[in-house]
Amino acid sequence: MTEREITVPLVLGLAADDAPAETCEGYVRAALTAIVGELRAAYPHTKLLALCALASPGEHAAARTAQELGVPVLDCLAEPTDDDVVHFSDVLLAFGAPPEPGSRLATVVTRRDQGRLPGARPPGRILDPPDVGPYRRIVPRGGDAYAVEEHFPPRYHGDRVSRHDATFALARLDEFNTDVHGRGGEGGTLFSESLERLADLHANALQSHVTFWQRFLYWAGFVAASAQFILPKTTVAELIDAGTVAVAFAAYFIARPRAYQGRYQDYRALSEGLRVQSAWTRAGVTQSVAGSYLRMQQTELLWIRNALRTVALLQVRRTAVDPERDRDAVAAWVKGQRSYFRDASRREAGRERTFDRWSKVLAPLNLVLGVAIFAYVTLTGVNPRIPWLSAGENPYTLELLVGTFAGWAALSATALHSYARTRGFSENANRYERMYLMFDEASLWLDGKGGRPPAEVRELAAELGREALTEHAEWLLAQRDRPIGLVHVGA
Repeated sequence: MTEREITVPLVLGLAADDAPAETCEGYVRAALTAIVGELRAAYPHTKLLALCALASPGEHAAARTAQELGVPVLDCLAEPTDDDVVHFSDVLLAFGAPPEPGSRLATVVTRRDQGRLPGARPPGRILDPPDVGPYRRIVPRGGDAYAVEEHFPPRYHGDRVSRHDATFALARLDEFNTDVHGRGGEGGTLFSESLERLADLHANALQSHVTFWQRFLYWAGFVAASAQFILPKTTVAELIDAGTVAVAFAAYFIARPRAYQGRYQDYRALSEGLRVQSAWTRAGVTQSVAGSYLRMQQTELLWIRNALRTVALLQVRRTAVDPERDRDAVAAWVKGQRSYFRDASRREAGRERTFDRWSKVLAPLNLVLGVAIFAYVTLTGVNPRIPWLSAGENPYTLELLVGTFAGWAALSATALHSYARTRGFSENANRYERMYLMFDEASLWLDGKGGRPPAEVRELAAELGREALTEHAEWLLAQRDRPIGLVHVGA
């Protein structure tokens, strides 16, 4: 994988029964050739990598065929096991006749289908969702002939969308790879660092689109609403009213289908996971971020966990443990996160204060102007006609501006409050402040005299990483509840 080709590959797990090479070579080659062609057509910007335990003649045949087709066989694990193949593969291919219960292939299929063997303890935490995923059974039919059975195991009782979610996850992975295709990941010495920079780059660009369209929609909604109670009821005014409403809805229907917000949130979530993975790798933490991030999100966010799992597979730590280097790596990450959360908390709190201040100024100002006009007209009896708002027999007098300013008072307060709530300034400030205090305490702990034992440093890195992942998951789920749209009155 070159510097110009930083993408997340799709991992094909290859497992086969113990049939002799002469009976499996033909159908394994034919089936794998067809499946690889199908996946490349469906996901053109996603590379394929194969993972295989090489424990049977069929698996050797599959590995040779994969290499002939230009699909590298992963060598980042010294001795891949069947458990590695089950856990790390995006799509598992199981070659062989229906296996006998207790056989190696039967164990692999059962693990993939149920997440564990019958009666066994889950491989992760007890309450974790089962580690299941899509797989295909390739059954020989004599010679080069074969039959393919696709399976999408349910992740929970009554799961009827496992096929959709598994297919959607692969499509989202390919969409991400399409966005970063051909762009270098300069600046990172780890694969996760290079990929994080790309994810951040695209997240920032998409965030700019989201912010632009959200602001445009609020302004368009404000102008459309204002036109309703300012303009007189004439034909021209009616056309202007309709035009402002049409512009607002046109902007809405332009922004939503392009999925700026969803992709921005996904890429930001992926970037945060990669940042923690980089810190953990440098600190010698052997855990995978995928096991601690968005664990209960098994639907539209599944692709993020799958991508992080693949990154962990490709980024197996090869260097020896160096306590001083590990401590420096953790300290650099902690100080960087400390500075980020401090600045982010201040920024979001400042934005919240700004919108709150404008809301408190504009609403009373409009009310005061309305009351002043009403008092002037009532006390003086002067109620002049406003020519540029009047038409024919529909005079627009000064007195009518009382209702206009009253409407603006309510509208400005509602729009400003709604926008601030939609952007989540107050919630973000509080969440970032909490994370700043945590990383600040960790920074002080690391700066203590005499250094810290390597085991405690790694434990600190693991704990801080989990807290950072939890914080970002909260942000992501909160943002999912506030899709881009017209003014959110109930936000």
